[in-house]
Amino acid sequence: MMISIPKTAVIPAAGLGMRLRPATLAIPKEMFPIGRFPAIEWIIADAVRSGCENIIIITRQGKEIIEDYISKHRSEISKYCEIKFILQPEPIGLGPAVTLVDDYIREDRFALLLPDNMIDAEKQPLNCLVTHSAGKTSCIISVMESYNVLASRKSILGSAEIHKDYFKLTGIKHSESESADYSPSNLLEIGRSVLSRDFIDAAKKLQKDQISDEITGGMVLNRLIAEGVEVNALKVAGKCFDISTLEGYIAAWQHFGTSEPLWQ
Repeated sequence: MMISIPKTAVIPAAGLGMRLRPATLAIPKEMFPIGRFPAIEWIIADAVRSGCENIIIITRQGKEIIEDYISKHRSEISKYCEIKFILQPEPIGLGPAVTLVDDYIREDRFALLLPDNMIDAEKQPLNCLVTHSAGKTSCIISVMESYNVLASRKSILGSAEIHKDYFKLTGIKHSESESADYSPSNLLEIGRSVLSRDFIDAAKKLQKDQISDEITGGMVLNRLIAEGVEVNALKVAGKCFDISTLEGYIAAWQHFGTSEPLWQ
């Protein structure tokens, strides 16, 4: 079977940027500069370098500067990929955001890149995910050991090892205080995933059930696990910087600031 990266990548960028206020009241965190380039350009370049050709960026009212920058000031990006913008009516979590792309996904799977995370890895995490999933349509997320993830606020994973660096997820929680039916690991998600359409279907079910005002990606994955859908994780080598926190943003600037996004 030919193994290839999904051609469509989704970048959810409709968040409120609460952890970096008041600065994010003036400019979205996706437009914060990392060196001479805004963070969103680094994320798009990651997707393109992984082999994605169609990029869907989900924004909201008040974040028009993202589309203006890419469409008006960095039109040369269109040489590498086609970019579509979708507005999320209100920022109520990753789950509802991803349901908006349902009509635009033409394959069994799609790539998801969270713009909060900048990653320095020898191998592109998305490419590693595709190789290890061997063409299956299950959901697979990239993770790192916690000491390689700077200033993370990401989910804590429960996992069972299938073989070296490859895990079957048994659950996800969002904080140390949150109860869980599993023993947490030292693995943290890093915002790079290859997801099946099951993820979109599960997010729609959670919306319909109205179980929460905000539906996170972890909630969607927990729903899939509960339904018996295989959700896996691959541990990748490298470093991850969570730029939705001040400490992570400063560290990312110091690490990437003198370089440029690599498009090939």
